[in-house]
Amino acid sequence: PAGSGRAGIGSVLRLAPLPVAAGFLCGYGEGTVLSLFPIFGLEQGFSERRVVALASVFATGALVLQPVCGLLVDTLRGRTPILLFLALGLALTIAVPFAVRAPVAAWPVVALWGASLGGFYTIGLTSTVRSVAPALVAAANTGFIMAYMSGFVVGPLVGGLAMQHFGAETIFITVALPFLAIFPVAAFRR
Repeated sequence: PAGSGRAGIGSVLRLAPLPVAAGFLCGYGEGTVLSLFPIFGLEQGFSERRVVALASVFATGALVLQPVCGLLVDTLRGRTPILLFLALGLALTIAVPFAVRAPVAAWPVVALWGASLGGFYTIGLTSTVRSVAPALVAAANTGFIMAYMSGFVVGPLVGGLAMQHFGAETIFITVALPFLAIFPVAAFRR
């Protein structure tokens, strides 16, 4: 559209802060888990085969369940999909350290965890683009991707430092903290 070249990313952040934050959460969670979850597994005494399988199940869940996320964001409008995935992502992040020790529960819980973190991409990008005028769609996409990639860089750094200084189990705390920080803002912001 005319004038789209003059649209700034700052405008997108003002118009769609929560959906852009969802992009950051997606990158942060996926980056942290894909980089550090195998280290957690090895520290827990899992075999290399099991660690690779769990990481693959996480990535598969993030990929395969994207159509469901798309349907949710088409059905539920406003903040509801983001709030739903914040709650789901937080609950699964808390459940995973217990579930991975149970042979039957590990696979579905880790797959849903991948879907809950990866779902922020679909939900966040769709919500970001819906929050702006057509002239800002290109800037909205750029801002969202920048937030995602920033999270993908920051998450493993924070998680790696926490694991190095406080133990492998802190990966789950570092993944959960941004959810806890954003949830009240998402729930109560007008």
